[in-house]
Amino acid sequence: ETLRLMTETRPISIGWGTGTLEYGAGLFIQQVQPAKITTPVMGEWGTTLGHGGDTFGFVSDQGWIPQLNATWSYAGASDTGYWSFSLTCNMISAVTKVLLGNSTVDCSFREILV
Repeated sequence: ETLRLMTETRPISIGWGTGTLEYGAGLFIQQVQPAKITTPVMGEWGTTLGHGGDTFGFVSDQGWIPQLNATWSYAGASDTGYWSFSLTCNMISAVTKVLLGNSTVDCSFREILV
């Protein structure tokens, strides 16, 4: 029952992420490719299920990418959370280059939204 509540996401309707965030009980769907960051769709490369965040002096990201059946978790000392998306995206890119022979994600920040 707990896993179902965590993985059945729905659009958040108030506060941070309104209109762009699908949230369950503690987990959310996120897209780490900058050009697609506001339109996460499970099944697309770069879309993950997990929970990241930042607060004073601390950022973290942890999640699962279904195409690789892989998980990760990291934490860092920083006041800015934007680098965590870049780190996760580049991690997925490196792993897919090794396992699949090419990168499946575009981690460039040419279209980042502020």
